[in-house]
Amino acid sequence: MNSLNTAAIYLIQTLGSLYLLIVLLRFLLQLVRADFYNPLSQFIVRATKPLLMPLRRLIPGYGGLDFASLVLGIAIQLVMLILIILLMGYALPNILLLVSWAAIGVLALFVKI
Repeated sequence: MNSLNTAAIYLIQTLGSLYLLIVLLRFLLQLVRADFYNPLSQFIVRATKPLLMPLRRLIPGYGGLDFASLVLGIAIQLVMLILIILLMGYALPNILLLVSWAAIGVLALFVKI
């Protein structure tokens, strides 16, 4: 693995983790029914709206829980895992294993928040 791959992995991890944090913060803000007139809340809504709107048409919310945000978070984590594995030069494992690792990664970020 050369230094360009290492830089690309670092960039993917950093930007992907930041966007994943924003998506999970949106889920948590909706869960606690936060005031969305707050400038920070408005930034979070604007940053996640382009990717969440198509998912919301397919995945409905239930009881104040926005399942589209959780699915988007797992999808972002899954894409990050796939890109990092490919950049490291390894073969992709079973997709079920990757999805489970993505779900564990999202759960770990929830614990950190």
